[in-house]
Amino acid sequence: MGKTAFDGPVYGAKSLLWSYGPATCDTPSTAANTTGLYKNGSIRVLPPYEDWYITEFYVDFSTCSSLGAHSLILKSEGGSTTIPARLNAPGNGSTRAQTIATATTATTSTTAGVLVTTTADGGEFEGVWVPAGSTLRVAYSHVGSTTAEVMTGGWQVSGFIRFRSSTRNE
Repeated sequence: MGKTAFDGPVYGAKSLLWSYGPATCDTPSTAANTTGLYKNGSIRVLPPYEDWYITEFYVDFSTCSSLGAHSLILKSEGGSTTIPARLNAPGNGSTRAQTIATATTATTSTTAGVLVTTTADGGEFEGVWVPAGSTLRVAYSHVGSTTAEVMTGGWQVSGFIRFRSSTRNE
């Protein structure tokens, strides 16, 4: 049986791309810092042969009885410039830095489940393009005191995978 590689996202094949948690009640490593990591382990590197199209970011929050608007921010950066250019592929093996989605609790909430649907990139029906070889990370931010607050949570990133050949020019 031969291999099938689609030229675009396969609608109907949306799947869970990355899952994390549950985490324990803890102080995030970078309170009120939207550039750092939420916790150790909140980073993921995409395979060099897959572009991801992220469609949803779901976060399950518990602020451990600490009120305030807590946010987890899904970001990506990097990619690979060594992947050969493909017809009909955005960026043609380029790099990209972006904020994909921000999930925020209400200021009076101690627990919440927040689903963020991403805005589709130009030319796509659904999903934000993250090029092969990119690094995904989740940063943490909160509104309130400047001291670190405790929270726990987990997240799920869903979307489509587009295969990219790193060994041949198509």
